[in-house]
Amino acid sequence: MTPILIYDSETTGIPQWGLPSEDPSQPRITQLAAELHDEDTGTTLAFMDLIIKPEGWTIPEELEALTGITNEKAERFGVPIGQALGLFLEMWKKATLRVAHNEPFDMRMIRIELMRSVEHDDAFADEWKAGPAFCTQKNSTKIVNLPPTEKMAAAGRYHAKSPNLGEAYKHFTGTDLIGAHNAAVDLAACREVYYGIKRYHAAA
Repeated sequence: MTPILIYDSETTGIPQWGLPSEDPSQPRITQLAAELHDEDTGTTLAFMDLIIKPEGWTIPEELEALTGITNEKAERFGVPIGQALGLFLEMWKKATLRVAHNEPFDMRMIRIELMRSVEHDDAFADEWKAGPAFCTQKNSTKIVNLPPTEKMAAAGRYHAKSPNLGEAYKHFTGTDLIGAHNAAVDLAACREVYYGIKRYHAAA
C-alpha cells in the first residue's frame, strides 16, 4: 500500500509571499478538500470536502462569483478551520507524499492557517512545510509544453508556460475541466494529471 494525499484549497486571495505566514493580512481558506489515495490499487482510503466557516473575515464578492462559496453559504454550512485542519492533518500523517497542482500555493495556505491556529505550534507548521511533496503543475510543464505567453516573451523568458489545472487536465484526458474552482473538482482533476504524468514517464 502506498498512501498519498491529494488535496486542494479555495481561498480569499493569493498568499502574500513577502510577509510572514502569521501576518493577519494573509488570506483565508474557504474550502479544503483532500483524498487519501492508495497509489497501488487506485482506491480511496479517506476523503474530506469542507467549506470553512468565516470567523472574523469575509469572502470577497469576486471570489464568491468564482467559487460559488458565498458568505451566506459559508456561515450556514461551514465548519471551523481548526476542525477542518484536524481532519486534514490526520490524513496527511498517514500519507507518504502530498500532491497538488501549484503545490507551493496550497502548502503555504495550510501553513498560514496552521500558524494562526492555537492547536498547532510553529514547529508543526515547519514540519508540514518540509514534508515530501509533488507539484503536478511543475512536473507537467515540459510534458504539456505550452508556448510562452506574450508577457513571458517580452521579458525574455522563452521556456514553456506552466499549465493551469484545466490545461494540464485537457492534455492528459482530452476533455475540458468542468466545474473548476471547486476544491473537490480540482482535487479529482489533479489526480488525473498525476497519473497522466506517471504514465508519460513509464512509457518514455
